[in-house]
Amino acid sequence: GLSTLLFVASRGSALGWASPATLGLLGLAIACLAAFLLAEGRAPSPLVDLSLLRNPAFLVANALNGLANATMFAIWLFGPTLLVTVRGHGTIPGGALLAVTAAGTAVAAPLAGRLTDRLGVGRLSTIGLVLEAIGLAAASRVGAATPSVAIIAAFGLVGVGLGLFQVPNMSYVMGSIPRSQQGVAGSMTQMVRTAGVVTGVAAANTLFVVRRDAHAEALDVADLASPELFTLAFRDVLVAAALVCAGAAALSLVRPSAQEPAADEPVPHG
Repeated sequence: GLSTLLFVASRGSALGWASPATLGLLGLAIACLAAFLLAEGRAPSPLVDLSLLRNPAFLVANALNGLANATMFAIWLFGPTLLVTVRGHGTIPGGALLAVTAAGTAVAAPLAGRLTDRLGVGRLSTIGLVLEAIGLAAASRVGAATPSVAIIAAFGLVGVGLGLFQVPNMSYVMGSIPRSQQGVAGSMTQMVRTAGVVTGVAAANTLFVVRRDAHAEALDVADLASPELFTLAFRDVLVAAALVCAGAAALSLVRPSAQEPAADEPVPHG
C-alpha cells in the first residue's frame, strides 16, 4: 500500500494526476493501507503498534521530519541542472558545490548532539528548521551570475539547518514513547523521512512544471528548456519550500510536550 502510494506520488505528474492509471493506483494504495490498519488493529501481536499514532508528540515530530526532508530535497532535485546547465560548472565543480548541503548536515549533526542538552530538543529543532528555511530562501535567489561563495553559503545553511534539526527531533521521538516501542518507532521515522522525500520530489516537480509553463506564456518564450525559464521556476519552487519549512518551524514552536515515559525510560530535554 505504501509503496504504491509513493509510486503515485513520484509518477503522478508523468502519468497525469487525473488519469485512470493514477486514480486506480491511488485507490489500490488506500485500500491496501486500510486493510493493513484493520488487520493490525485486530492482531494480538501487531507488527506496528497503532497506539503510536495516538501520541501527539510522536505524530508532530514525524510530520516535522517529513517536511524538513521534503523541502530540503528541492536542492538535490534541481541543483544539478542549475549548477551544470544554467551556470556552466563542470560535473566535478558542480558536484562539489551540491555536496556542500550534505557536508553541512554531516558537520552540524555531531554539534547538535552537544547542543541538545544545553538548548533542549524543542528549541534546537526549531532553530534548525529556521536556518533551513533561510537557506532555502537564499538559494532561491541563485542564478547564472550569483557568486559561488553565495551558493556555498545558501546550500551549506540548508544542510546545517537539517543537521541541527534531525538529531534533537529523533531524541524527541524516542523520548515520547516507552523503550519497548522504540525499535518500531525508529523504523517508522525512517519511513516517514523516505515518504517525505518522495512526496517533496513529486510536489516540487509538479510546481516547477506549472511555474515554468506560466513564465513561458507570460514572457512569450517557446523554448521550455530556456535557462531563463528554469531559473524563474527554480526560484518559485525554492520560495515555496522555504515557506513550508518556515511553517514547520512555527509548528515546532508549539509542539506538544512528550508524554512522560516509564520510570526506567530516558526523559527528553526541553
